[in-house]
Amino acid sequence: MDENQKTTKIFVGGLPPEITEDQFRKYFENFGRIDDIVIMIDKDTGKSRGFGFVTFEDEEAVDKVISNYNDNKIDGKWVECKRA
Repeated sequence: MDENQKTTKIFVGGLPPEITEDQFRKYFENFGRIDDIVIMIDKDTGKSRGFGFVTFEDEEAVDKVISNYNDNKIDGKWVECKRA
């Protein structure tokens, strides 16, 4: 995807293994209103696969997350955020 293309969805990689949906949502609510969050779960272990997606209500929230790229940390762990 072109980095300048507008979207309301982001990919989040490098999630802490024990992350909860509440932690995930709480962090990204700082950037704007959220429509949906998904943490990808391993069907065999039931644990996080280490990545997920956030869908915001508007593109401005995505721009804020991307501009904060180097400082996006959940539970002290840096997470990589890209437009999806």
